[in-house]
Order: sequence, then structure tokens, then C-alpha cells
Amino acid sequence: LGAFLPPDAIVTRPSALVACATDATDLRMELPLMVVEPANAEQVSELVKLANELKFALIPRGGASGLTGGSVPMRRRSVIVRTTRLDHENMSVTLDAGVITQAAIDAVAKEGFLFTVDPASKTASTIGGNVAENSGGPFAFEYGTTLDNLLSWRMVTPTGEIISIERKN
Repeated sequence: LGAFLPPDAIVTRPSALVACATDATDLRMELPLMVVEPANAEQVSELVKLANELKFALIPRGGASGLTGGSVPMRRRSVIVRTTRLDHENMSVTLDAGVITQAAIDAVAKEGFLFTVDPASKTASTIGGNVAENSGGPFAFEYGTTLDNLLSWRMVTPTGEIISIERKN
């Protein structure tokens, strides 16, 4: 991990492991081996490749506000991947995974637009978590869920390849 992540992006403190063993469900199955905080897609790609090589599970975690257990380690040899460092300082209409949903709503509103991804957890949830869970909210009836509102995105595949997806038509 140290070959592609800075030391402060590899978290092994017991308190951090316990905190990342659950989400808003309070469901607890296993403690993670560690928590990592990559800052860009290239670091995520290297992490995915290492996980495939060493056979450990990666559990993405945004704001941990989910109520489905999506960020809860369910088996041993799991590593939590916190998305909060993912290039979130450069926020505009183009959003990175670590952006808090309410921050996106506020930034877009300042420009006179409506950000329609509006889950109840918007003050804690992140854009990446909204994508992973296909979050909705009150606007979903009129504008659709998170995935309905994505025009394009970059992602890391299960083999560690960075790909770009763009909606057509």
C-alpha cells in the first residue's frame, strides 16, 4: 500500500476500525483489516489491483449514512475505502465521489440550478455513496434517482482499469 498511498491514507487505529465496522444501520458483522483513503482514481486502481492479487475485499464508504448495510464489512479480510479524500476540493457541476451531497446542492443552487439528488441523509451522504446506492429522495418522482442524473463518470473496474462512461441520447 505504501508504494501508492501516503502513510496518512492508511488507517489502522482501533477506534477507526470500530467506527467503520457499521453504517447508519448499526449492523456489525466484521472489523475491517484497515481503512484506506485514496485521493484519486489512479490510487483506487492500484488498490483494486492489489486487492485482486492478495485476495481481500474492498468496501467503498462515503458518509456512512446508508441504511442498507452497503458499507458494512461482511467477511474477514475486508478493507474499507473511504472516499472523502477523492479530489473533493475542486467542486463544480462536475462532482467527485467524496463531495457531501448538501455541499453539491448548495453549490448548484448558488448558480441558480437545482441539484435533484436529495436523499434524507444529504448532510452526511457523499456523491459516491449516492451513486453506489442509487439514492433518490423527494425529487426522484419527477427527476429520477442518482443514476438517472449522471451524464458521465469515471470509475475503476474490478480489475483495476480506469474507464470513462458517457450516457448517449
